[in-house]
Amino acid sequence: MSWTETIGPRTYRFADLKTLLAKASPLRSGDQLAGVAAASEEERVAAKMALAAVPLKAFLSEALVPYEEDEVTRLIVDDHEAAAFAAVAHLTVGDFRDWLLSGAATTEALERLAPGLTPEMVAAVSKLMRNQDLIAVAKKRPVVTRFRNTVGLPGRMSVRLQPNHPTDDVKGIAASMLDGLMYGCGDAMIGINPATDSLAAIVKLLAMIDGFRERYPGVEAVPQLYTFGRGRMTCAGATAILDMMLRWIAQQSDQRLADEVAQHLLISRQRPPTQEQGTPDTDKEAVANQAVAKALALMQDSLEEPLSCEALAAAVDLSPRQLQRHFQRHLGSTVMRHYLMLRLSKAHKLLQQTDLSVTEVAVGSGFTSLEHFSRVYRQTFGRSPSADRQQSTSAPVLRRPRASSH
Repeated sequence: MSWTETIGPRTYRFADLKTLLAKASPLRSGDQLAGVAAASEEERVAAKMALAAVPLKAFLSEALVPYEEDEVTRLIVDDHEAAAFAAVAHLTVGDFRDWLLSGAATTEALERLAPGLTPEMVAAVSKLMRNQDLIAVAKKRPVVTRFRNTVGLPGRMSVRLQPNHPTDDVKGIAASMLDGLMYGCGDAMIGINPATDSLAAIVKLLAMIDGFRERYPGVEAVPQLYTFGRGRMTCAGATAILDMMLRWIAQQSDQRLADEVAQHLLISRQRPPTQEQGTPDTDKEAVANQAVAKALALMQDSLEEPLSCEALAAAVDLSPRQLQRHFQRHLGSTVMRHYLMLRLSKAHKLLQQTDLSVTEVAVGSGFTSLEHFSRVYRQTFGRSPSADRQQSTSAPVLRRPRASSH
């Protein structure tokens, strides 16, 4: 069935509900690329006016995706409760908007109505609402969601920031992160999806995030795959969602159920929340040796206040001489030399990706003497820290250290 609306001398015709909903949507670049957006603001207004006159019943008789071709459509139609829908069955989309904003739409009324609405009905009425309207209606129907984070708790604000950039520009992503945080929207979960598979781009992003943590120490950021805290669940990346979901199922039910779900998803190993995100700096070969892996983790956690070789050895139940042998065998370096390289690597990233002073970078990398830091940095990278700061725009990727006889 087609829908029409006349504005002045021009009549706009929309072939079906799918077209009508697309044309009534706010302007989005994705819709423009797909060729489904309204050609002008006037056509968008015409589509909204036509949509307001569409009976809610029409969404039950005309599926946007054919019932025979789509499992989701079949699920929606088969689970629809006609008795619950009866309360608003006589309304148009525009009338439904007015009812939702009226005093008659109480929390109890909305809970009774929910099984009678389809996603298409809800999407249609939302296209006729301002942000203020959406907030007013949403307040009547509180929904607390606990998965990636917790949203919907009364009296609390939370937001997800998605500071992606079409070219993975580090400065653009950092600016978007800060812009989102400065809105003061409460708890924030920051998720970055790289636009490319470039390892160099990922290194830049990880370095920028590390610099962000240094610049804003009051913000607690952890390098784990996922974490639970303060009634919230957050994860990093796409696959970590599955690990987080399985752990949540185990906590809410039992491990046997989580194992069964993992088996259906063909997941052979469930990663714990304490496992850190993999980074290009990880010494893959050394992880096979538990003592070295544990020592490396301790080093990463104490870059600002370096531990002695004796303290590291005691923490992994080895003598200093035994730990030295393990490092030589698996990393080809002494314990403290490798520790120094980790600290210098962090210093390099901070110089490249933050506006911290050289002194602040030195302290953040575990150096108590600026003179010592500058000398060791120059010996390792072939240039002074201040010189690296000057060329950070053109060469933000960590260079390989110069060969050393140590």
